[in-house]
Amino acid sequence: MNIIKLNNNKTPQYEKLKDLVLSPIFPWFNAPSHGENPESSFRYFSHIFLSRPNQGSPLYSESKSQYTPLVNDVLTEIFFMNNMEMNISCLYRANANLLPPVPSSFLKSKRTMEHVDHDFPHNNLLIYLTDAGGKTIVGNESHDPKEDDIIMFPGLMHCIETSHTKDRVVLVVTFGTKK
Repeated sequence: MNIIKLNNNKTPQYEKLKDLVLSPIFPWFNAPSHGENPESSFRYFSHIFLSRPNQGSPLYSESKSQYTPLVNDVLTEIFFMNNMEMNISCLYRANANLLPPVPSSFLKSKRTMEHVDHDFPHNNLLIYLTDAGGKTIVGNESHDPKEDDIIMFPGLMHCIETSHTKDRVVLVVTFGTKK
């Protein structure tokens, strides 16, 4: 089993982050689509909290947002409430993604391109901030998300299904674990 559902106690810090990300003043930036196939390439928006390492220079992750400390606090709480805090070595990437609804008549495929977030061992954590749906598919497993769900899976090939009715807003985190 690759997909593991984690507990979300919806702490005050979590609610503060969620309210911020879903607020009309939160800054979103146009993100490049994954892949060149128009059937699996979708326009989306992103807010980078912690940049990806190993993509040019520098070779390390960097904070790109004034809100990174809040994200760190929320993740620390999530790892603690799921008894994972002692196994986490570092965060590689953290960002919020907003995928606007894609009309079902617009595309033949409703899945994004399959991809792996990094070319080195890592884990993925997804926090669903809206109830837009849009399954996350990892191998032959899938998770049909509800608002405030948190899932974790190894850094494997994965993709998502698009929503046809609502903005799909997800906090995406990649991290390493201690051996």
